Amino acid sequence: MLAAHYGKTAEDRMYGLTSYLLIAGDKSYYFFEEGGVDISSDLVWYKEYEAEIGDPTKAYFFADGIYQRNYTKARVLANPK
Repeated sequence: MLAAHYGKTAEDRMYGLTSYLLIAGDKSYYFFEEGGVDISSDLVWYKEYEAEIGDPTKAYFFADGIYQRNYTKARVLANPK
């Protein structure tokens, strides 16, 4: 799976990344392009891509109005509101 997300702010980027991590599998890839598709621009590497969250322990779930997924070293939360 390839997840491409376009936005304008760091908040857009983090929402896209956390949403992706809810469903990511072994062969999943994510990238964020600020402002839209521009094939002439270089890809940007963001520091959050290096966060050591470990492996997913189970599928995502919905609790307390928030989508969540547990990883061996972290919990990913995405609030669609």
